[in-house]
Amino acid sequence: MQRSKEMIVYVAGFTGPLAGNLVLSLLGVLGDAWDVDPVEILLSIPAFMFPFAIMQLFSGTISDAYDRRSTLLFGLGVYAAGSALAALSGSLEFFMVTRVIQGIGYAFVNPVLVALLSEISGPSRQGRSMGYFGSSTTAGVSVGPLLGGAFAGIDWRLAFVVVTLLSLSMFVAVWFAFKGEERGTGKASFGVVRAQLSTAFADRRIMRLSGAGFLAFMAFAGVISFVSEYLETGPLA
Repeated sequence: MQRSKEMIVYVAGFTGPLAGNLVLSLLGVLGDAWDVDPVEILLSIPAFMFPFAIMQLFSGTISDAYDRRSTLLFGLGVYAAGSALAALSGSLEFFMVTRVIQGIGYAFVNPVLVALLSEISGPSRQGRSMGYFGSSTTAGVSVGPLLGGAFAGIDWRLAFVVVTLLSLSMFVAVWFAFKGEERGTGKASFGVVRAQLSTAFADRRIMRLSGAGFLAFMAFAGVISFVSEYLETGPLA
């Protein structure tokens, strides 16, 4: 049962990056569908990432105060809803809103998955389990553009349908596999969140690591975004 729970965590960790980078291979298709510059479609990546980053400041504390299963189910439900709405998008503006919803939803998934994995793997297997989790999220980053490209010539909406179905399957898996999982204190006040954030911001080591991670991600996101745009509109198009 423990290994089954770990597999659920790995697959759930795969789903977020999958949709996050899905649009990289759909720039031209979405641009033609909505009669906009393909470069404008790239704005959907920060539309996903900024809410995702900001809401994680609070989602971890909420899962500690209440229970991880409920927080995870909420996040997967919102993420699945955002993905379904993305498949129904008829304009760039509506699509941007759905990406924000996706980002908010997955913000209640990712940090809870890390906490759950730490609890169920135990100290002896924690390093290995975290390595597998990192590989699953990286796989999502890699497979996202492949999934988008596979459906680009058929119907781009199907790519988001796949993400929706995968998210719903994870919702069902978490519902049953983590039934009765640990409950928290039942208290999640603004004061608690503020105190925890103040402690984190006061730790220079955390801030250095956070800054390095931010710069590394921005460099990575910038490269893959502009390469995708060049391949869509450049001489190789």
